[in-house]
Amino acid sequence: MTPRKTGLREYCRSALARGASWARVVPASYVVTAPWVRYKCRFGCGSYGARHLCPPNTPTPEETAAVVECYRTAILLMYESGPKGGERPLRRKVHRAVLALEREIFLDGFHRALAFVAGPCNLCRTCDVSKPCKLPGEPRPAMEACGMDVFATFANAGVKLDVVRDAGDPYKLCATVLVE
Repeated sequence: MTPRKTGLREYCRSALARGASWARVVPASYVVTAPWVRYKCRFGCGSYGARHLCPPNTPTPEETAAVVECYRTAILLMYESGPKGGERPLRRKVHRAVLALEREIFLDGFHRALAFVAGPCNLCRTCDVSKPCKLPGEPRPAMEACGMDVFATFANAGVKLDVVRDAGDPYKLCATVLVE
């Protein structure tokens, strides 16, 4: 199947239309993985082990690095938070937007399109890891959960991300779609 889009930048425009504040096509080599990233999940996030798509239920940084090496290109995406509060609905919206972009790219002939989202999956209110996922095929793991260093990855694309210091501060949700 021949891709219908004339260039990957068209997918950036599609992402912007779905609510992204920034999108850029970059070499897949910009995606940085490191073993320490999962330690931030393990020793700093309440979702560790509590969700299907959180460590230790996700690929290791080494597995992720091997997968990233199979790709030439990635699309980096950024979404901005709104006013104070509303993090859960924003994360759900971002998750669905990134999944829709992955599907669009896949249906256009890029059969290896693979998305990684921002933060723990929250498509369901609760996640029972002792049972199969209620939404198989929909959830995608967070970049961090698979060992991707979001700060270094986006720095490679010329974007400096700031650490969120207080709960009410604006923040950015980042995602990646690997493409061919």
